[in-house]
Amino acid sequence: MSPRQLVLPALVWLAACKQDASFTPLMDPLPSVEDTSAPPTSSDDSSVEPPPDPECPEPGVVSAAPATRNTECRNLEQRNALDAAEEWATNDSTFSHHPLHSRSQGAPVVGHLTDDEYPDIVGVFFAWAPGNCGKDSTEPFGVLRVVSGDGSGEHWSIKTLDEGGGSDSLGLLRAFSPALADVDADGEPEIVVGVWDGVSDRYIAALSAEGAVEWVSPSLGSGLVQLAEVYDIDQDGQPEVYADGHVLDGATGAVLWASAELPAGPSIVADLDGDGSQELINAAGVWNDDGTERCRHNLYDSRYGYDLAVADFEGDGEGEVVTAQMSATSGHISVTTAQCRLKAFSYQNVRSPTIADFDADGLPEIGISTLSPDEFMVLEADLSPIWQQNMATPSYDFVKTAASFDFEGDGFPEAIHMTRQIRLLSGTDGQPRYSDDGLLDCPMAYDHPVVVDIDNDDSAELVLLGNYGLRILGDRLNGWADAGEVWNQHSFSLTNINPDLTVPTYSAGNWPEYNTFRSGETRANRGQASGRVDLQSELVHRCEVECDRGMVQLTLRLANAGMADAGDVITAALYAESDAGARTLLHVLDFGTLVRSGYTTEGLTLQLDLEDLPDGRLVLVADDDGEGTSRIDECDEDNNVLVMMDLCGI
Repeated sequence: MSPRQLVLPALVWLAACKQDASFTPLMDPLPSVEDTSAPPTSSDDSSVEPPPDPECPEPGVVSAAPATRNTECRNLEQRNALDAAEEWATNDSTFSHHPLHSRSQGAPVVGHLTDDEYPDIVGVFFAWAPGNCGKDSTEPFGVLRVVSGDGSGEHWSIKTLDEGGGSDSLGLLRAFSPALADVDADGEPEIVVGVWDGVSDRYIAALSAEGAVEWVSPSLGSGLVQLAEVYDIDQDGQPEVYADGHVLDGATGAVLWASAELPAGPSIVADLDGDGSQELINAAGVWNDDGTERCRHNLYDSRYGYDLAVADFEGDGEGEVVTAQMSATSGHISVTTAQCRLKAFSYQNVRSPTIADFDADGLPEIGISTLSPDEFMVLEADLSPIWQQNMATPSYDFVKTAASFDFEGDGFPEAIHMTRQIRLLSGTDGQPRYSDDGLLDCPMAYDHPVVVDIDNDDSAELVLLGNYGLRILGDRLNGWADAGEVWNQHSFSLTNINPDLTVPTYSAGNWPEYNTFRSGETRANRGQASGRVDLQSELVHRCEVECDRGMVQLTLRLANAGMADAGDVITAALYAESDAGARTLLHVLDFGTLVRSGYTTEGLTLQLDLEDLPDGRLVLVADDDGEGTSRIDECDEDNNVLVMMDLCGI
């Protein structure tokens, strides 16, 4: 208790009592002791600090958010006839070197082998003679030709390996589908071909882009060797060649491993189960990269040919295998998992399959020909038919192949059916979009149509090779959608090879970006085939508490209300706009390279000087590079603009 508190009760008591003679006066009270527990109060207000000026908050990370999708933002299927025309072709008098070798029974392959701007077409031709389907049975060897994609002529050809510095006892197999790839990882592409001694023994050879022999494998025996394919099976950076159950060293041709259990025919290498290791897939099952068996499904009949395709039919990240067994008595089509578990099976005398999202429902379907009945059909993954179309081809036309491509770029791929005819069919119902009945006189072997941009006109062409020679079909007005410039082997799936013909060390399969097989389609759709993009500008936050200091803060972002991902360089331009409508560019904002359908970008926060906004108005334009140019085709180009007015009350 302080002295002041002690004095106050005594004073009160004195005022209530009478003084007597014995009273001794009290001493004057002690002076008050200053309370130093708090600072003294000053009447001078000049020492009080004013409150701080308000500031806009630190923006931090403004996360992406869901956006409302416009379900009408998609293409309608184009139904007009495809106006194909022959761009150029070869015939029995085209070639001056080995002139009688003018027709073919093997598939063409395409890639850049020379220094000019055009892709090159590579194929094996046989000698022509009247009768016997035009084949000269006295000529045991074929001729490998490299032809310029612009139709200007042949670069070179070779019949026996001595023409390329090799043995004169070995020549080209007459019915063979070659492969193009940098098989020895030296940065230069090679051509992988089948050769034989003219009697029985078959071999695989690698030729340089100029036709020099680089290596010849040991004999693979006398079996039917009709194609070779190139992969980096064990992911060591050194490609391997697969042919007739043999895995060859891509640098030397030496046999790395072989198995009688591996069927002669096509193969596919992909990481089906997403475990980071690739598998070798064939008609009998799935093998590990060291040749050990992973699993077998016991559906393969070794007496008959087969073909394969792979895709992710369920959208779960794992691939399934489509096997087409070609036989009048035991032909079938099956769908199996990476563990060889059977998911679907149907007895059909089928031929080579292709895979695409034909009905634009977001999941792929199987396009395939049947021999009996003579049909082309598109099947769901459970092998139930979406449609079947009678083809009315000759009964003896037993080789039928398929591919797919979205010729109009509308998101609805067409099916390509090739026998002695060529048919382009609507992917949704099979109605013919183009027909040509005059292609072939004789059956093919592993022929199939190839879709590439062969002459750099940004419009796809069909490259057809058969008993008529080489034939190139394109749109009469160069109006077909663009395609790639590479189709390097029979089992082509776009991601199995790089554009420069180097071999990817790892191939996960081409899903989810494409989810196709034997398709020339190069546009990633991620299961959004007919969907389109719809970018919109959004203002997330506007802070004007610093206006008196000449500053305004905005957080901006873009939304994709379309049914397809925006997957390009995505920018927006921010302009100051005058009362008269004139715009001055302030910033070009970079929103990355991908905006998913139904989502926004992350927000970008800007602090703007009001001196740059004399009339207090800003305009944000989505998909604008700052020069008024857009990159992305949208279903609605009129909703890209956001106008922000009366900033800071100006």
